[in-house]
Amino acid sequence: MISLLDVNDYTPEFLTPSIIHVLENTALNTPCHTIVVKDLDEELNSQVRFTIQSKGSVGTPFTLGQTDGILRVNTDLDRETVANYSMIITVRDRGTPSLSAIQNLFIVIDDENDHDPVFSPEYYEANVTEDVTIGKQLLQVSATDVDIGLNGIIKFYILSGDDNYDFSLDQSSGVLRTQKSLDYERVKSYKLIVQAEDSGDSPNFSTATVSIAVSDVNDNEPVFLDSPYMGYVREHMDEPVFVLRASAVDIDSPPFSHLQYEIREGDRSLFSVNSTSGDITALQTLDREEQEVYVLTIVATDSGMSNQNYLNQCYRLYHVSCLISTKCTMLPYITICI
Repeated sequence: MISLLDVNDYTPEFLTPSIIHVLENTALNTPCHTIVVKDLDEELNSQVRFTIQSKGSVGTPFTLGQTDGILRVNTDLDRETVANYSMIITVRDRGTPSLSAIQNLFIVIDDENDHDPVFSPEYYEANVTEDVTIGKQLLQVSATDVDIGLNGIIKFYILSGDDNYDFSLDQSSGVLRTQKSLDYERVKSYKLIVQAEDSGDSPNFSTATVSIAVSDVNDNEPVFLDSPYMGYVREHMDEPVFVLRASAVDIDSPPFSHLQYEIREGDRSLFSVNSTSGDITALQTLDREEQEVYVLTIVATDSGMSNQNYLNQCYRLYHVSCLISTKCTMLPYITICI
C-alpha cells in the first residue's frame, strides 16, 4: 500500500466578499463579519492564520481573530465622522514553506437614524397686511439632518398656533403660504410651532417658532350707533341748542378709526355738526309753525388714505330728521330723528 504525503502546494483562497457593511453604533466586541478561506491542503498545510497587514490612513476600529477570522468592533462607530474603512487582510497557512493570500477589505459604515433635524434659524418672523392674497409665500423654514437616505429626508408640519388653518406649510420645501383670507380684526398675530421630522423608521424631530404679525388695512366702514336717531328741540330756544350726538365707530385700528363728521345735505345755516364728536347743534331759533321737519344727511368718514393699490377711505351716510312738534301748548318741542 502506497500513501501519498501532502505537500503545501495550494494557496489559501478567500471565499467571502471584499466589501462589507457594518451599522454605526454597533456595540463594542460585536462580531460583524467572518472571513472564510479555502485551502485544499491537509493538516498544518491547511491551517491558516489571519492578520491585518494594513489599517488604512484612518486606522481601524476593528479586531480580527487570528484563527477564526472573526472581525469584531472595538471602537465606537460614527458614520458622520468616518463613513468607511479599508484594510489589507493577510491569510497564511502553516505549511513549510507557508503560502499566503491578501484581500483588500472595504468596510462601509451604514447609517443609523441617530441625529435630529436641526432648524437654522430656530426662530422666524414675517409681517403681512390683512389683505394679502391667498397663496402668497410668506417665508421658508429650513432644517438639515446629517443622517443619509430616508433618515435624512425631512418633512415639515405646523404643530400648533393655526387653529383656523389660515396657513399651509409645504412638507418638502418648508415654504409657508396663506391659504385663507386674513383679518386683523380677528387675529392680529400668530405664533406657529413648526416641526421638522425625518423619514426614518423611528423618526426624529425638532421644532422652530414662526411669528407672524398682521397689519391692519382700512377695510371697514364706520358704523353709526343706536340708529335711527331722534332728537327733540323746544321751539323758540336761545341758540345754539344741542340736538343729539350722531356717534359712529370704526373697528379698524388707528389711524383708520379716527372719524370726521360733516353735514352732507341739509340746512347748514340752521344746523352744524362737530367734526370730531358728531354733536349736532341748532344754530338759530326754530319755529314749528314755520317748519316742523328738518332732514339732514350726516357723513362719518374715517382717516384712511389712498395708496397705489386702491382708494381705501371709507364713509357712512345717515339721514337725520328733525321734527318740530308741540307736546303741549305750554311746552312746544322740535323732534329730531336720525
